[in-house]
Amino acid sequence: MLSGAFSVLITTGGLLAGGLLTFVTTLFFVIDRRRIFNGVTAPLGPVRRDRVRAAGRAAWRVLCSYVQVTLTEAFVVAIFIGSTAAVVGIPIPFTMGVIVFILGFIPTIGAIVSGIIVTMAAYVTQGFTQALVVAIVAIVVQQLDANVLYPYLTSRRLSIHPLASILLVTSGGVIAGLFGAFVAVPLAAMLLAARGSLVGNEHELDIIAPP
Repeated sequence: MLSGAFSVLITTGGLLAGGLLTFVTTLFFVIDRRRIFNGVTAPLGPVRRDRVRAAGRAAWRVLCSYVQVTLTEAFVVAIFIGSTAAVVGIPIPFTMGVIVFILGFIPTIGAIVSGIIVTMAAYVTQGFTQALVVAIVAIVVQQLDANVLYPYLTSRRLSIHPLASILLVTSGGVIAGLFGAFVAVPLAAMLLAARGSLVGNEHELDIIAPP
């Protein structure tokens, strides 16, 4: 019994320590990212350093845009579907809205899963008619989000084909679980932006490189 309690304490302590370390590291990256990145790339040669820093800036811009867009669309979708859940009488509409908001960070698959969850909650608590109403609203809202809101917010700068999103989310989930599903698409977008920056600047940097 004591060994079990000790094991639980160790696991809990490890999780808390890991969470605290992640929070502190993220905070420093957000506040002092420029100096940290410049320090890491300082040992590189002038040409390589310029390339890497340009790629890093491009990746960071894409990540910031992705987070802003995802926050906005996830919030809008959560408001509409959560309000619908409240209107049809689901006992926990706020919780449903929170679930929709969180799953909104998983592209393509997250919208499908959240719609199924809210629809099933409506069916179990209120019946078939209310569940059908929730399903229709969820489909309409998500279609408007995918075809109107998202392109408007991003001007198609971050557009990734739905099939690519599904494959990325699935691969990320298999490799790293829920965390992998969350970060797969933004990580791919960052890598593509960094590669585009490197390829786009390659000719110019070769010209100014010393012999």
